[in-house]
Amino acid sequence: MKSLLISILFFYSLNGVADEKSAEIKSRMSDCDEVTSYSDIEVCYLKLNTQTDKYLNSEYAELINYLDKLENKLHKQRLIEAQRAWIKFRDSDCLFYSDNQPVRMYQCLQSKTFQRLKELENMNTPFAMGCNGCGVLGS
Repeated sequence: MKSLLISILFFYSLNGVADEKSAEIKSRMSDCDEVTSYSDIEVCYLKLNTQTDKYLNSEYAELINYLDKLENKLHKQRLIEAQRAWIKFRDSDCLFYSDNQPVRMYQCLQSKTFQRLKELENMNTPFAMGCNGCGVLGS
């Protein structure tokens, strides 16, 4: 019973670690909302997008690395295809939304990239490692 409790606490602590990246970004997003000049808002979101994209790429690489170890490579290929499609959607949707206004573009990119970061973080938890329905490592 004691070992079960320790295992549960361990899994929950790992989930908290994964959310640290998005929690940091969420905190910095509110900083950008407090900036008042247009050029400062633009710079703030540009820097924030760079950091969010870095975290997103890190989460993605971790998932790809995990899925590459599975015997069935179909899950890895599906994630690659999904990520490519998501990038095209994000960019097209933000271009439509922003009407080529830089601050609106950066805000849109930030919002969508942050949302995707949260999705990938959730896939990187011990309970969903890699995807929904994937076989466990070695199966």
